[in-house]
Amino acid sequence: MKIEWKWPEDAKRDVVAPEGETVEVRCGAPFRLDVVDPAAGKTLCAVRDAKELPGGGWSAAFSAPRYEGDGTRCRPLAMRMTAYPGGAAERTESLLEIPPPPEKARARLELDGDEIRRDPCRRAVLSNGAGAASQIRAAWGRIASQYDSLLAANPDPSRPTDRVNTLARMRCWARWAGYSQEFDARSAASFAADPSGESARWDFSFRFCEGATASFSITVSQIPGVNAIDIRFARAADTGETQNAADEVAVVIRPDVEWRSFHDTTKAYAGAEQLFPRAVTPGKTGFRFAPFGGVLAMEINGDGKFSNEPEWLYGVAHPEEAERGQEPSGDLFSPGWFSATLKPGEAFTVSASAAFDGDDTAPRPAARRRAAAPSFKSETPIPQAMRKALDLFIAKRDGLKTVIAGYPWFLDWGRDTFIFMRGMIAAGRIDDSLDILKAFAAFEEKGTLPNIIYGGKAGNRDTTDAQLWFIRCVKEIEEAGADAKSLRPVCESIADNYIAGTPNGIRTDPESGLVWSPSHFTWMDTNYPACTPREGYPVEIQALWISALEYLDREKLAAKAKRSILELFPREGGGFCDCLAAPPGTPAREAAKDESLRPNQLLLATLGVLDDPSIPVSCAPLAVPGSIRSLAPSSPYYRGAYTGDEDTSRKPAYHNGTAWGWMFPSYPEALVETGAASRRAALSILASAVENLNGGGTVGHLSEISDGDSPHAQKGCTAQAWSESELLRVWLKLAEKGV
Repeated sequence: MKIEWKWPEDAKRDVVAPEGETVEVRCGAPFRLDVVDPAAGKTLCAVRDAKELPGGGWSAAFSAPRYEGDGTRCRPLAMRMTAYPGGAAERTESLLEIPPPPEKARARLELDGDEIRRDPCRRAVLSNGAGAASQIRAAWGRIASQYDSLLAANPDPSRPTDRVNTLARMRCWARWAGYSQEFDARSAASFAADPSGESARWDFSFRFCEGATASFSITVSQIPGVNAIDIRFARAADTGETQNAADEVAVVIRPDVEWRSFHDTTKAYAGAEQLFPRAVTPGKTGFRFAPFGGVLAMEINGDGKFSNEPEWLYGVAHPEEAERGQEPSGDLFSPGWFSATLKPGEAFTVSASAAFDGDDTAPRPAARRRAAAPSFKSETPIPQAMRKALDLFIAKRDGLKTVIAGYPWFLDWGRDTFIFMRGMIAAGRIDDSLDILKAFAAFEEKGTLPNIIYGGKAGNRDTTDAQLWFIRCVKEIEEAGADAKSLRPVCESIADNYIAGTPNGIRTDPESGLVWSPSHFTWMDTNYPACTPREGYPVEIQALWISALEYLDREKLAAKAKRSILELFPREGGGFCDCLAAPPGTPAREAAKDESLRPNQLLLATLGVLDDPSIPVSCAPLAVPGSIRSLAPSSPYYRGAYTGDEDTSRKPAYHNGTAWGWMFPSYPEALVETGAASRRAALSILASAVENLNGGGTVGHLSEISDGDSPHAQKGCTAQAWSESELLRVWLKLAEKGV
């Protein structure tokens, strides 16, 4: 396999090169290049003999150095380039990332204290399998977003709806001999999270006066199926190694509460300043907070007690929203404080539960919920971590199942669900997959499925791909041995209506056999002011359509559509066009070619439509560690940073350069499917996902997107369902064929 690095095109791209593979550097002018290991300060390769090419430009090649590291990050090497266009020297420095060998790649599930202090906004995301969630920072007590909450409860017990933030955080202190220290980043010793979203743990170490010490852990656990969590405080046992262990240490806990949609913020001046204190009913061991009909109940077990002492905290910063041009702060209310004492080896639990619609059941004692504190691993191989991560996103819906598209703000989306389901099927989660397909099949109407479900109502049906992904999942679940006969009529209805024309405008061009899609009906659906309309014949829609036709034994129409792809979609620069742009009623043959370089063409190879190595080769300039750019920088519409105001900045960047996690695994998959790379090299490229998985964001999870320009900072949802399931699906597919 040959990895191309071009100057100046790749100056702002971190390029992935598996160890031992050939890296070819190209430049339009003479150049010198040094490949340097910054950690060792050592030059690994010095290019001084670039060759002039017959067609113009200069080129040199070297073998990618071997990987060095623990498997949790790529090995970063500096590409120090000096080009001489017109005789003048131009210098740039970029990164060459050597990914870990696939057998060595691992997910880090634990941070030490120094890492917490360097990056206090790393987080854990937990879920209860019934729509409730938690988003908690590595620095205990830290708030960085309006979505931070120990308990974001789901008001509907039967299906996911917009969550209600109830318990924002708990500020905690350890007190001994008149001295007080806070549980925060300064006292943190470690932070670990389970990818399944069941629990997370924080460890702390305190040193008081006279050298007295005490170590504690806080474990937060979501209670499956109900709006409740346990926060377990445990003091480490005295092993005798510490001569100055403090005797009894008091732990004081200040809960900060709210009652709002997780998309809003609390403002005391809007009426809450008077309402919230009146909504508290204190007791000896806890309180009940019922401002708007529902109730948050908190209780401490053992010898702990609750002291009623209300206070407000105004203007708590939300820097993540501020960066996006949204509301930069909110207010928090604390009803009082809990207190308890702990000797070495002792523990107590604070329980919190929320109820709605008049059901104000108090939380059950933690001892009845969980027999023992969960255990945590510090790291695990990537496929094992992603298998567990599936559980974070699967939730119940009306007695069946659905998928939360991403945390902290998404609910269940059509296309995201079906793409995620492919990884579920590959992992053997057949029963859950059938439940999800049946739940969505109930919403089928004249060939359409909802792209969003709000509670019990089907949201917009403005999607051309969700239905086709549904058919693909039915095909794959049957190939896995499941009985999906009851879903076949839904698949037939989708195909029939695509041919005849759906109520929302999807139709098949009879001459070409290709599907025409309305504006903003693909996954690239941003619409300010038509950022990526893709009205016409998008390439991945055709790949999904042909796959669906072949599954439904409509071979004649499938063959016609495939011939049209080969005739109408070839791209001048190699590979295939992203879309044939056309207004309604325009045949594909009369459409205008959009030759923008995008990754959507990869589905032609990965869905078995075409066996053409030019597809992944042409997409190589889009690949960055663990993600793939949605548009090449050569386009005038390219934006390398996803930041700023939503409409004028982030939306135009969202599908015009921003790099995506879910589409990235299709790149190494296509390399193997077309014979453009060995399975081992492709799996090593896939292993570059450690940069997304371990580089920031949510511990044990992949983000939705990252910046197209280096350093490819993670953005969007910090735990994204289809990013993780696609990584798992392709990993299992490539690994089972031999590595």
